[in-house]
Amino acid sequence: MEKEKNRCCDNSCNAYYYCKKWHKNMICKKCNKCGKVYCIECCPPGSCTCPEGSCTCPPGSCTCPEGSCTCPPGSCTCPPGSCTCPEGSCTCPPGSCTCPEGSCTCPEGSCARTKELVENPSFELACPDSGPGNPCNVFAYWIGTNIETSDEALTGNAAALLGSREPDDASLEQTVCGITPNCYYDFSFSVNAQKLNNANGVFRAKVFWQPSGIAAINNAVNPIMIDKRFSGNNYVFIRRETNLAPTGTNCARIVFTKTGTGKVLIDDVSFTSL
Repeated sequence: MEKEKNRCCDNSCNAYYYCKKWHKNMICKKCNKCGKVYCIECCPPGSCTCPEGSCTCPPGSCTCPEGSCTCPPGSCTCPPGSCTCPEGSCTCPPGSCTCPEGSCTCPEGSCARTKELVENPSFELACPDSGPGNPCNVFAYWIGTNIETSDEALTGNAAALLGSREPDDASLEQTVCGITPNCYYDFSFSVNAQKLNNANGVFRAKVFWQPSGIAAINNAVNPIMIDKRFSGNNYVFIRRETNLAPTGTNCARIVFTKTGTGKVLIDDVSFTSL
């Protein structure tokens, strides 16, 4: 092949065919001095990141400037982490041979893989300005009543305690957004109910789609209701799969409540797509 590379081509109507047959990425050019036709490189190896045969040189050019290559539909592959669509469904931007992070689009009707949607899920946000008279607010992104910080954490240094004032009821909630309609989600958390009163203390967890207010977990069939006997003396991991997010849904409201006498610890809350 190398020997043929610099050989002058036949000065006939078959010259172009000769070049294409024996030299990939070569074109024929007529010599201004001798009039003979010879082969020269069109697209040097490595000048194009497109699949073989997909590179198109600009008219009159024997090189492929960056960006002049075209990628056939479906020939692009996205690097790991550049796409949140299900595997194999990622499409690159039109005319692009590469997929910059976040530039991929999911096919209509597909459910994107999401990062953790809960903000401050383990009540561990750093508090560099905390000190006397300015306590660390581990409840950033959360709202609640009758709650306080506890160092009896499952992971990290802090957990949320519901029921700081007994026997008052307590609540803790957060609304997470970025929900894709017609998709399923995974809801989980860890709870320790050993300090609930056996007689009347009950802990519940519920999720509601927003803005509709429809329950995301069927409480009649699979309620999340925990008492001291269920929890024992340790944290218990709870996980539920939601029902299908209704059309028009963009957020989900996570609500924890404690009723009756006693206290409850919560840690490591999570809400992600399946």
